[in-house]
Amino acid sequence: WTDALHCPPGNANNTFVLDPASGNLTMARSVASPVTFLLLVKGEQADRARYSMTQVTVEARAATGGPPRFPQNLYRGFVGLGSGVGVAVKDAAVPSQPLRIQAQDPEFPDLNSAITYRITNDSRFRMDGETVLTATALAQLGAFYAEVEANNTVTLGTATTVVEIEVLEREPPPTGGSLLEGPRFSGTDMAVLGGVLGALLLLALVGLAVLVHQHYGQRLKCCSGKAAEPSGFDNQAFLSDPESNWAPAPNVERGPEP
Repeated sequence: WTDALHCPPGNANNTFVLDPASGNLTMARSVASPVTFLLLVKGEQADRARYSMTQVTVEARAATGGPPRFPQNLYRGFVGLGSGVGVAVKDAAVPSQPLRIQAQDPEFPDLNSAITYRITNDSRFRMDGETVLTATALAQLGAFYAEVEANNTVTLGTATTVVEIEVLEREPPPTGGSLLEGPRFSGTDMAVLGGVLGALLLLALVGLAVLVHQHYGQRLKCCSGKAAEPSGFDNQAFLSDPESNWAPAPNVERGPEP
């Protein structure tokens, strides 16, 4: 595909240049006063078998050249001890995310791509767009304060802010992560924990037995004594029948008792 730029009547010619291969639109000359340009862009195949058209509106505004502004005067981040070159500084408020530093131009809040960043006072760190990276291996614990300068390449305005970077021996765990990301325990730790829980369970059972004996001991003794006494029982099948004729049992002589 190749791109071609067409300026409709009423617009200044030769003000913009469109790269036919990349489609990048750039200024060919300066604009003296605020004006709005309406451009017509045509993209077509190399063999011109198919093409497409679109419109581009370019608005030239009057700018006072004011400097960009940082929403915060102090940013806080951290990085682990022993981190090598090119490690992103994490956000102290959100440990799972890299620290991002962004300035805005009050006149063009939607055009932040023209703002570049650099660290002016500490060679251990550098800027990669809006992200702070380590420039050397960090072998020292402590807090470092780096000054970040924002430069608007269009208006040439500049602004600065400060970043507090803590080099920690152990990085804090990320917030809002899965429960499986918690601390790991060894087999010895789990055995000790099981022994402690078993001892607590045994003490709880002993305490429960003591409470039951104190409150219900007498009642249990009473119930057990009553259960041992024989109770009378009449079997109706063996009651005397007046019509029955029972013969007397024969006399049996007993021998001498051993």
